[in-house]
Amino acid sequence: MQCCRGLAVLFAPFIPFSAEKIFTYLNLSEKLGKQSWEALDKRIPEGHKICKNPEPIFRKIELEEIVELALEWGGDSVKEVLKQNPHLQDKLAKKKEQTKKEKTTIKKSEGIMTTEQISFKDFQKLDLRVGTIVEVEAIKGTNKLLKLIVDIGTEKRQIVAGIAKRYEKDELLGKQIVIVCNLEPATIRGVQSNGMLLAADAAPEISILVPLRKVPNGSKVR
Repeated sequence: MQCCRGLAVLFAPFIPFSAEKIFTYLNLSEKLGKQSWEALDKRIPEGHKICKNPEPIFRKIELEEIVELALEWGGDSVKEVLKQNPHLQDKLAKKKEQTKKEKTTIKKSEGIMTTEQISFKDFQKLDLRVGTIVEVEAIKGTNKLLKLIVDIGTEKRQIVAGIAKRYEKDELLGKQIVIVCNLEPATIRGVQSNGMLLAADAAPEISILVPLRKVPNGSKVR
């Protein structure tokens, strides 16, 4: 348990939300963001009770998912690897068939499909803000991704979005969009993304969410 606490302190600058979960599951009341490296030696008292129902912080990513993601973002080099490994092709084909069956079942079922509910408190953790796209640049090696610079009032954020097949550069420049500002940074195809734009995905169509009227950059979405 002490080891988990120390890891949470070490992880905090890099994966803050995951580190916060560790503190929550350990039932620690202290503020993780205020911990210094010296706090690594702080001991959890004997008899301390942890959360009753902790859940895995990271889920296992199956091989099929890795292959699918690699195909989507990795380009021709991944296709070459698949050619040399027929067993991976077979697994991917079976996964696609299973997914197709599941989608067909959902379409045939009656009623509205919903995901698991979250509390209003969890929803409030999302920092959704309006920003204006001021720069658009294609990312080398892929025809799906664009690098966007978005002005959110207090700063300009760089984000990566998979909308290149649907939107031209001229369509995006000057457009106001909604982005998730407190998402953990990610590096995609060697480009850092500090946020995520919101869009409606009705494959093959993608439609970016935009405010009906122009508002100041940085306006919060509630």
